[in-house]
Amino acid sequence: MQTTQGTRDARRAPPLVAIVGSAGCRQSLEMLFRNLPNDSGMAFVICTRLGSRQLNALPNILQKRTAMPVVVAADGVPLQADRVYVAPVAVQLTVEKGAVRLQSLDQLADTDQFNGPLDRFLASLAETDQQERAAILLSGTGSDGTAGLAAVEAAGGLVLIQDPEEAAHGAMPRRAVAACPNATVATAGELARRLIQQQGDLVDGPPIARAEVAESFDDLYTAILDQVNLHTGHDLRHYKVSTMRRRIA
Repeated sequence: MQTTQGTRDARRAPPLVAIVGSAGCRQSLEMLFRNLPNDSGMAFVICTRLGSRQLNALPNILQKRTAMPVVVAADGVPLQADRVYVAPVAVQLTVEKGAVRLQSLDQLADTDQFNGPLDRFLASLAETDQQERAAILLSGTGSDGTAGLAAVEAAGGLVLIQDPEEAAHGAMPRRAVAACPNATVATAGELARRLIQQQGDLVDGPPIARAEVAESFDDLYTAILDQVNLHTGHDLRHYKVSTMRRRIA
């Protein structure tokens, strides 16, 4: 990853990992970042429903768990690789064209689908034209985040959810698991490893190498689906390639 970062177009946003949670998510975040490498080439953006006191303390707490810079997100700042951005208190954070956007909560209008700050944040990730994206949902209560996470999955993004049995509050992860059938579900520490394992779905490598891999994968993918159809009678060709690729891997 470190070598590809040197050749990445400076104008291009790094792979983006959106992380959401509410009650009990601070401990989950600590475990996640303790297990993440410091040079993955990804940008991490955290949006939570923690109280103002906990949220103000979060950057300093996480900085003790990672060598990546942990900063409070500022409006209009372009996202950088190997950096952690934390949403400030009492604002709505979204992402747009590789940058952070902040709005006052009283300027926002509710929609039929995305009413909460976590849903709005994840919906902005789903709607961006950036293809290299992932979303992680951690401990929490309520349903905020579920609809947005499902939107990320529907848009072809990688979705990971903390195991409800491990989470301090499992209600939100449990709802997310029900809404996102293709999500990876694991402990917070294991989610870090799974994210890195699947980073090939997020990070571009050298064009020639990727073309060769794509060609060989297409052949293998077609052969696998043909065998499934032959032996089970199930035609899976109408499923999204990104979803099937993660299942095969």
